Amino acid sequence: MALVVPVANESLIRNCAAGFWECKECGSDNAGNADICEFCETPRGAGLVAKSIEELGSEQVAPEEHARGEQQRLLREQQERGRAQAERRERERQETLRAEQAKREREHQERLHAELERKRRAERERLEAEKHREELKRQEELCKRSEPERLAAQWAKDRRQQLLSELRDIDSLRYTERRTRLRALQLELHPDKQLPERRQQAQLLFLLVQAKWELCERLCQEQLKKDEVQRRKQEQQEQSAQDRARRRRAEAASRQQAFRAEEERRKSSAQQPQEEAREEAEKDEDSEAAETAPPSEPKESSPVEVHVSDLGGHLCTIQADRSWLVHDLKGLLEEEAELARERQRLLLGSKDLDDYQELSSLPPGKSVSLILVPCLERYYMKDLFVKELQTSWKSL
Repeated sequence: MALVVPVANESLIRNCAAGFWECKECGSDNAGNADICEFCETPRGAGLVAKSIEELGSEQVAPEEHARGEQQRLLREQQERGRAQAERRERERQETLRAEQAKREREHQERLHAELERKRRAERERLEAEKHREELKRQEELCKRSEPERLAAQWAKDRRQQLLSELRDIDSLRYTERRTRLRALQLELHPDKQLPERRQQAQLLFLLVQAKWELCERLCQEQLKKDEVQRRKQEQQEQSAQDRARRRRAEAASRQQAFRAEEERRKSSAQQPQEEAREEAEKDEDSEAAETAPPSEPKESSPVEVHVSDLGGHLCTIQADRSWLVHDLKGLLEEEAELARERQRLLLGSKDLDDYQELSSLPPGKSVSLILVPCLERYYMKDLFVKELQTSWKSL
């Protein structure tokens, strides 16, 4: 039995054939590639009407609905086959494009490689041609060279080997022998001393000897400078040793003179008993006055710290007693400052202290500051003083 489709559904069939579908809820037509209705937003093939149609069964569906479903199924299958064919054609086109691109890249690389190989081959051929031309030119020059020039070249080759051996042997000689040998080689290999055909080759050999000569002279100058520095240092050490010995002798002589002066002073003091008695009486009076004085008053024989400074600043501090003499203080300074006693001048402010002056005459207190001024040798050594006085008294 043939299926009769009403005339009213001809537009639906045309829509299905043209790629449209009809919404079951609102009955509006939508594009074939749309999955949702544009008016009621109902998904394609869903909704209450579509659900009721499915429940009724395919035998109860109207003939026009059945025809519409068949047309839509055929249309979907045709669209799927079209999409699959389009995708396959697109893949084939992409693969074809990639193959063509790879082929073009391979051809380009092959052309570059061929061009590079051609350039390399041309460069090798050019170098070989130049080398061949140079070889031909050298052979021509050898053919054109005269017998004296050939002999001169052979002499230069042999003499160069001998010269290098001689220069190596010269390095082990002493300076004077080395200088003599190099001078002899300079005279031998000087271009003016050679035959005209040997002068050009002799010039190169002479330059080798000259370079060796300059190197030898430079090393010799450096060694002479080192020797001169060593000699000056040794002379300075000897001079300083002589100065120390002279100072020690002068100090010994000055100490002997001081001892003699002390002996003379003691003898003169022994010849004056009255003065000593008077001094003892004065001392007794002073001691009685000290006993009667209050205990807070400091004694003259109390210990005192002596701070000694020189032009460079603080030098040392000496624990002394006020009963000492300045001469005794200088004896300790001789060990601390390493300066002879006769060369020491101690100043209290602007006042010069005498060697036999007692420390009790210094200002009272627990500490005293003194300034040490060293004297020159010609001012305290008698023999030097007399010599300077006889030669140039103005310098004193």
